[in-house]
Amino acid sequence: MPRKQTAKEKENPKMKADKNRPKSKAEKKEEQKQHKLKKQEKQQIRDKLQ
Repeated sequence: MPRKQTAKEKENPKMKADKNRPKSKAEKKEEQKQHKLKKQEKQQIRDKLQ
């Protein structure tokens, strides 16, 4: 008997597979860009506080 699906997986059956899927170059670049933006925002906040 197969494992019971969670509510989230029923909602989106690809979710489980997507979690372990290797990321494409475009996805990695996008993540890096987001990370960079977050870092810049934090730095700007720090600069304002000083």
